[in-house]
Amino acid sequence: MKKRLRRAGSLLLAAALTFGLLCVSAGAEGDLSVEDGVKPITYQFLDADGQPATYPTSEDSFQVGTYYMMPGFFDISGVDGFYTVPEDISLKLANRGGVQDCYLTISVVAFEEMTTKELEAEYGDDIRATNEFYPEDPVVLQDNSTYYVYTETDWGGDLLCTDGKWVNGINGPENVVKVEENQTCTFTLPQAEEGKMYRVDFQAHYPQSSDPDYYYYWRFYVKIDPEAEGTPVEPEQPEPELPVFSDVAEDAWYAKQVAWAVQNGITSGTSDTTFSPDKTCSTAEILTFLWRAAGSEAPTIENPFTDVADDAWYLTPALWAYEKGIISGAELLGDTPCTRASTMVFLWKLAGSPAVEPSDFTDVADDADYAQAVAWAVENGITSGTGEGTFSPDMICNRSQIVTFLYQNFAEKE
Repeated sequence: MKKRLRRAGSLLLAAALTFGLLCVSAGAEGDLSVEDGVKPITYQFLDADGQPATYPTSEDSFQVGTYYMMPGFFDISGVDGFYTVPEDISLKLANRGGVQDCYLTISVVAFEEMTTKELEAEYGDDIRATNEFYPEDPVVLQDNSTYYVYTETDWGGDLLCTDGKWVNGINGPENVVKVEENQTCTFTLPQAEEGKMYRVDFQAHYPQSSDPDYYYYWRFYVKIDPEAEGTPVEPEQPEPELPVFSDVAEDAWYAKQVAWAVQNGITSGTSDTTFSPDKTCSTAEILTFLWRAAGSEAPTIENPFTDVADDAWYLTPALWAYEKGIISGAELLGDTPCTRASTMVFLWKLAGSPAVEPSDFTDVADDADYAQAVAWAVENGITSGTGEGTFSPDMICNRSQIVTFLYQNFAEKE
């Protein structure tokens, strides 16, 4: 009997590998996949308020003892890992199909914690009978160990699920829950007790799968601790649908940088379909882009500029830049085209104006007011010059160049 049980376990593992299934340990993601087109079942913990949460996991191994009633045999197996959860959690199973409904059978095994002496006292005769029948592969108890023991029933668990509620019963149609495509089934641990270990088993049956008689099977373990605290899970936000610009080719050298800038709200297109990568970037525009890339912090100062109206679209970024020491003076000259030198100065001052060794560019004098900024930018991989030992500090920047400098300063450091 014992060999047949272990043989069955080997066949189950082989089937799991064949069909892409996993017996999930506590530390694994609750996301499972199969290879024949059937979508996965996922599971998620809910806290006492019904909100998604994650709970501590332990990779500590422990021993499970199983008493098989019918033959009167006893078996010991090792398990790696379990979740530590409070007694008032719920579990939500989701059919992430999108192509078909499935049927779930769910059960829970409640273990009895026993010492080696207690196990020997209660099951010693059964263990000896098992070892006599299979002397080449005996059950060996470890001294001073803790075991979690249960009695195997027809299904393996004492409690089954029907329509999301727990009932006593045997494995049968009345214990199957229909979960429509993209729908969920939520249930709680019945009569959960502090310190107890539970095993959760669930099978998913997809009648329209390539093998309609096959059940996809998963299992994990939880231990009850009233002090266990969950970490809230933030709901997944759908990825924003990014615009497709007719003037930004997929293989353009700046395509990735433009996509990053748009996705992070740093800039948008000049129309619904164009980005205008070659359009000159003004001082007002780069300060706005820089403000957004740095987190859109609200300034706290009054308007010091004589040439920036209080309703100007770039007033907030200009005030922020002034407060941060990125710019100074009573005039902003927001329409002034932004040069390569001024761009590096803005980024350098935002970084705290760190001192660095001078660069080797032939067109950047060591005493130039932007020399340190250029050298810092090169050192940090923001620019490498325009070639042949030159930096071209007075070259006017366009929109594609500015978002590239910002990408290399912000995104590359994330």
